[in-house]
Amino acid sequence: MRLEVRTRVLLLSGVCLASAALGGLVWHSATVVQAYTIGADGGAVITERGLSQLFAIDVWYAFTGLIIGILLGALTWALFHEIGWWVAPLAAVVGLVAAVVCWRVGVAFGPSDFATRVVAAQPGDKVPVDFKLHTLVALLTWPFGALVPVALYAAFERGPVES
Repeated sequence: MRLEVRTRVLLLSGVCLASAALGGLVWHSATVVQAYTIGADGGAVITERGLSQLFAIDVWYAFTGLIIGILLGALTWALFHEIGWWVAPLAAVVGLVAAVVCWRVGVAFGPSDFATRVVAAQPGDKVPVDFKLHTLVALLTWPFGALVPVALYAAFERGPVES
């Protein structure tokens, strides 16, 4: 039984948005947000290790995106492989939409507005950095992940045998 095009589009859209939102929650909960310590002079300091771990936010986002992107790419292939080469850009768009949704959901849980929190902090307080992506290149792991299964399926699927 083959689903109608509208049903397949709705199914892919729903899974894309739901998995991206869930990915945002996983990304936020899996990441340890580093903090600056407010000194007696009012300056904010962070350890060298803490500074290097600021990019763990991006790493967890990219890892989440690669896993969810692969799953979305496989679903895109399963639902739309008969449209030919158009399935590749469709998978990339689905991956990019999921990337943006995950990004927005994760960032919405904060913390944010670092400068205001530093100004209000007292000496000895620890002020967590903003929960945000430090490099937008991490967004590209999502469409890349979505293209991997499409490329593999296209390369290894047996087409109709010609006689």
